[in-house]
Amino acid sequence: MAETPWTDPVALWRDMIDKMERQFNEAGNKVMGQEQFGAAMNKATVLPLAMQKALGEAMAKFLATLNLPSREDIVAMGERLGAVEQELRRLNLALAPAPVRTADSPPRTRKPKAPAS
Repeated sequence: MAETPWTDPVALWRDMIDKMERQFNEAGNKVMGQEQFGAAMNKATVLPLAMQKALGEAMAKFLATLNLPSREDIVAMGERLGAVEQELRRLNLALAPAPVRTADSPPRTRKPKAPAS
């Protein structure tokens, strides 16, 4: 019986992966080199954006029909509310009474008169 020489299984695996990678690269380069591939990739990137825009417009019309605010309306309302809160803070600081300085004031020693009974 003839003995077969021992081969390294890792080396066989590496050679197989290397050959597969080269074949995939060759096939990919052939496909990507065609003009139709570029056109298809262009459509694949433009189509989702167009669909998102159309969906946004349809949703805005739907919400307007139901008399509900859109996302833009809610964002604008939040910005206006933030501006109102900021103005209220400013007015509150402007109208707040000045702090009483106790060190310069004399102590209050007089007692109020007792009510007449």
